[in-house]
Amino acid sequence: MSDLGNKAVMAHNIQYYMELHGKTRSEMCEALGVKYTTFTDWVKGNSYPRIDKIELMANYFGIKKSDLVESHPADKNNTIALTNLESAHIKKYRVLDDYGKKNVDTILDNEYDRCIQQSTPISFQDSGLRAAHNDDNNPDQLEKMQRDLARLEKLIKERKSHKE
Repeated sequence: MSDLGNKAVMAHNIQYYMELHGKTRSEMCEALGVKYTTFTDWVKGNSYPRIDKIELMANYFGIKKSDLVESHPADKNNTIALTNLESAHIKKYRVLDDYGKKNVDTILDNEYDRCIQQSTPISFQDSGLRAAHNDDNNPDQLEKMQRDLARLEKLIKERKSHKE
């Protein structure tokens, strides 16, 4: 059985794309040139839009008409379960202007990098430390060990200050 012409499918898809793009009913009515009550009937599945309005919506969202009129079962391989808080953050993000999105992206990137660095163990290659000292009684070796210990302590302190 075809979903073509199914008011419930259309209603679901309109709601999905509105939420995806952070659009309100009022914004949609203005963009499509329809009355609020008419659009509400589409969203509630009480009526079905004419093809010209379906085409306008598809163009508005940058999708194909079939994305609005056909049922699209969720692809379980491409979905991620979100907490309510994560969903709320995404909804707020979609309302932001370009300046706000750029700020959020910058903060998110910085915080991500900070957390990744904290979870990465200290690499001896990156630290400049030597792996071993062969003669603990040799004054030169003792001096090298002391320098290496000082470097290691400094790295540990830096890590701790980033965590705070």
